[in-house]
Amino acid sequence: MPKLENNKIGKTSDFRNSKSIDFSNVFVANENTSAEEISKKINEEFLHVVLQPGNYHLQDSIKVNNDDTVILGIGIATLVCHNGPCIDVGNSAGVRVAGILFEASESSTPALLKWGQSGF
Repeated sequence: MPKLENNKIGKTSDFRNSKSIDFSNVFVANENTSAEEISKKINEEFLHVVLQPGNYHLQDSIKVNNDDTVILGIGIATLVCHNGPCIDVGNSAGVRVAGILFEASESSTPALLKWGQSGF
């Protein structure tokens, strides 16, 4: 995982400025995994998440309250929101969300991705 760089121009020629995440610290979810289970893996077991390709029909938000958490979709991981945002990131530093498509459902929600809590 590359570290944040400021005032960067051009490509990175070496990856000494990166952090490796051991796969024993990763939970691999599939489209049948609930948002509640994914949230538990992130917040109670301190795991990063890889989402396999598929359509994830979420009845709740995936909640992220740990710093430096990575949620990475591979293939085409599509999160469909039915009650609130698909992913709700609290006031946590260094969270990365990548490789994910967000799709609104017929239910009304003010956001598909909520980042931070208002008033902080």
